[in-house]
Amino acid sequence: TAAVRETAEALRSGGAMRNLGQDGRDDEVLTVDLGMLRDPSYSGLMDAARVLAGMPGMLVESGRRDECAAETAAQFASASTPRLLMLARYPPSAGGYVPHLDN
Repeated sequence: TAAVRETAEALRSGGAMRNLGQDGRDDEVLTVDLGMLRDPSYSGLMDAARVLAGMPGMLVESGRRDECAAETAAQFASASTPRLLMLARYPPSAGGYVPHLDN
């Protein structure tokens, strides 16, 4: 949404996001504790955070409802909401994107 983009840009402009300095990566990141969303400077991220925080519940429900393999249902059932979310900004060209897995 526009609020997410505006908030992310304001946080970036204010120096809250940082480059991790890893070879080949040009992204800037900010780790957001869900409790930080009460702060007005982060409130524009609330809609996106709600969607992300709701994903584990959707996975658990899907594992219960859908006819999937028992192993898949068990993996879905173990999903939980993380306390931390990551906001990342990649350069417009995405030329600095390196495939990776965040923890």
